[in-house]
Amino acid sequence: MAKNKKRTRQCVPKENRKNLRLWAEGARESILTPHLDAYQAALDQGRRQERKMLKKICREFHARVDWRTKDHEEPMLSEWDPAGIATEEQLSEDDEAAKRARMEELNKRIRRWFMYRLKKLRKSQRTGKDIDPRRDPYSVLMANLSGVTSPPKALQAYQQFMRESYEEKVAPIVAQRWEQERLENSKVSERTKEPKAGFRAEVAREVFARLSDDEQKAIGDRAKKEAAVAKAAYLDMLKSPPSQSPEARQRCIENVPDFMGPILQGLHTHTGLHATLIMGGPMPEFGGEIRTLHVSYGRNLTTLGPHWPQWDKNRFGEVTKFMTEYLHTAYTPQQCAQSALNTAPDLSGASYTINDAPDDNNSDSSSDSDSSDTDSSDSDSDSESDQEEEARTRAGTRQSIRSVREAWKTEIIFRGSILSFAPRSQHPCSLVISYASGEEKIFLRLRPILSSAPNVVSYGSYVLVRSSSFSRELPDTRPNLRLTAPHVIPTPRRHNHTEYDLSSVTPLPFSPFVAPAPSPSESSSPRYHPRALPAPMRVQQSYEFPSGTKPVPPVSATVASFMPPGLPRSNLRPTNHR
Repeated sequence: MAKNKKRTRQCVPKENRKNLRLWAEGARESILTPHLDAYQAALDQGRRQERKMLKKICREFHARVDWRTKDHEEPMLSEWDPAGIATEEQLSEDDEAAKRARMEELNKRIRRWFMYRLKKLRKSQRTGKDIDPRRDPYSVLMANLSGVTSPPKALQAYQQFMRESYEEKVAPIVAQRWEQERLENSKVSERTKEPKAGFRAEVAREVFARLSDDEQKAIGDRAKKEAAVAKAAYLDMLKSPPSQSPEARQRCIENVPDFMGPILQGLHTHTGLHATLIMGGPMPEFGGEIRTLHVSYGRNLTTLGPHWPQWDKNRFGEVTKFMTEYLHTAYTPQQCAQSALNTAPDLSGASYTINDAPDDNNSDSSSDSDSSDTDSSDSDSDSESDQEEEARTRAGTRQSIRSVREAWKTEIIFRGSILSFAPRSQHPCSLVISYASGEEKIFLRLRPILSSAPNVVSYGSYVLVRSSSFSRELPDTRPNLRLTAPHVIPTPRRHNHTEYDLSSVTPLPFSPFVAPAPSPSESSSPRYHPRALPAPMRVQQSYEFPSGTKPVPPVSATVASFMPPGLPRSNLRPTNHR
C-alpha cells in the first residue's frame, strides 16, 4: 500500500508575508519556547505574577535580539547572562523614541504569542474549534457538574407523529384494538390491563403509513429540526464558559456529592488512601452566607465504621470553623451579597386574610372574613374546607392561649391566624409579621402549613404576649400553633418584601428591611427575649397585594416574604450552621 503523503505547501519568505503570522519562527522562537511552562504557572497565580514573568522574558528577548532587527530578518542571538550588567546605549532622542516604540510593540507581540499557545494547553479552555466538545473528556466531566445532559437522539418520523397526535389520532385505535386483543386472548387479559409500548408503536406505524407523503415528510423534517436545535443547544452549553449566576452555581453545588463521589471512590481504589473534599464560600441557598460542605470516602475499622467527619464531629467542626474563618478573608461583603439567591417570590395578586381568634373575654371581633377583590380569594374563602380549617385553627389557638396563660401567666395582647389565597408555587417560605411601637418593632415568623383546599396555604395561628419569663422554651406539641416567638430577626443580605402598616392606613415605605440591633444581653444569650409590645389593637379582616400596583389597603400587618440567613428554625433555639 502506498503511504498517504502529506501535502506540503511551499513556505512564503518572511519578507513577502502580508501579516505577522509566525513572526517568531526561527531563532526568536528558541528564546520564547523554554518559558512556556513558567509563564503558564505565573498566569495561574494571577495578573501580578504574569506581568512579572513577562518582564523577565522580555528582558532576555531584548538582550539577545537587537531592536533594529527587522521582522523578516533572522537575528544573531547574543549570549545571555541573567546576572550580567546591561550597558546603556547612547542614542539620539529620535532613536530613543523609536527604540521605545519598537520594544513596546514587541512586548505586546510576545504576550500574544504566549496567550495563543497557552489557550490550547489550559484545561479550562479545551473547547476550541479543533476539539469536538463531545469528545473532550474534560468538557463532558464539567457538564455533569453543571447538570447539562446530552440531548436525546432524533425521533423517527412515526415517533414524532405519536408525540404530536397520539391522543387525537392514535389512542382511539389503540383502545379499540387492545379491547379486541383482550377478548381474543385470555392470557393478555390476565397479564396486563394496559397495552405495552410495542403494541402502541405498531398501531402508530400503521396510522402514520396511511398519511400522505407530504405529511410524512413534514413530520420527519420537524423531528430532525428539533433534534438539531437540541444538539446545537447542547454543544453551545459545552463550549460556553461556566455561568456565574447564583442559580447556576447553586445547581453545581447541589451536584457536588454525586459528581465527586465516584472520583473520590476511584482515588481510594487506586491509592488505598482515604479522601475528603472540603469546599466553602458564599452559598447562594443561604443568602450568600459563607459556609462549608464536605464529601468523604473511606471508613475506619471501628464497630460503626464512620467516615472521618462522623468519627468526631466536634473536632471536625473545628476544622470547618477554621476554614470558615479563612474564607471570611477571601470574599468581600459585596461578593457574598451578589452570590445570594433571590428567594423572595412575586406576591403581586396574592391575597391574604388575617382572622381574629377571640377568647372568652373578647367577643366583639367578627369571625367572618371580608371578601377580597380577587376571584381566587372569593372562591377559596367560601369553601367548606377553609371554614373547617379556620375553626380548627381558632380552637387550637384558644387552647394554646390557655396553656400559655397557665404556664407563664402572660398577658395576651393579640392573636389570630393567616390564610394565603395564592398558588402554592408563589407563597414564601415563611411570613414575618412585624408590630411597630414607636421606633421598636416586634417580629413574628410563621411557617407555611399546606391546606387540603387548593391554592390555600395556612400560616398557622400566632399569639403575641407580654412576659418577662418568655425566655423559656415553648412546647412543640401545642395544636395548630406554629410560631417563632417574638425576637429580633437578623438583617438579611438580599430579599424583597412589601410593608403595610398594622395600626393605621399610613403606608410604610417600600425600602430595604432593617431590624433593630439586639441589646448586649440578647446578643450574648443563647435564647431570644421579647421586646416591649404595643398596646392591644384591633385588626381588620382581610387585605391583599394588588396585582401590578402597591396601593395602601386598610390592612393590619406588616408582612415580609423572605427567609433571612441564620434565622432560628425552632422556637427560641438558635441554630448554628457550619
